[in-house]
Amino acid sequence: MKFKFYNYPIVIYLFFCLYFLPFPLSGSFAGNSDVIVHTSLFKEYFFNIKEFLGLGNYGNSFTPLKGSALFLENSYGHTLLFIISKFLGAIDYFATYIILVVMCVLNGHSIYKIIEHLTKHTRAALIFGLFFSSSCYMLSNIELLNDLGFSNIVFHVFCT
Repeated sequence: MKFKFYNYPIVIYLFFCLYFLPFPLSGSFAGNSDVIVHTSLFKEYFFNIKEFLGLGNYGNSFTPLKGSALFLENSYGHTLLFIISKFLGAIDYFATYIILVVMCVLNGHSIYKIIEHLTKHTRAALIFGLFFSSSCYMLSNIELLNDLGFSNIVFHVFCT
């Protein structure tokens, strides 16, 4: 059976799902203290939504600060992914794993679309998308979720 060209983004998705899977399976975050701070901020938003819906009183994860989001980086897209994952029952390790996989897949798919548009060669586009998203630059900034997600804006604007 011949592999269809439109299945290549699925290859990028499966690659990153398997590549980052050891992190949540071992019960660890991918990154350093930035990931832990982001996770705490995401959980604070999650708890605020649950309190607003009347599902309990959870307090603040940055006691004694109130409104700690003013002092931290606001990543609303990442927060939305985390909150959806938490409402679906994921623990923190898997919720941050989902964010990381989605960011890398979007980067790889964006590069894939650009290279496919410029060269009209889908296999080269797939290889370049995988190489870019798993490059040393991207993996060295694995704890900086905002840096991983910033390139998506530029590449998707180019692709549209």
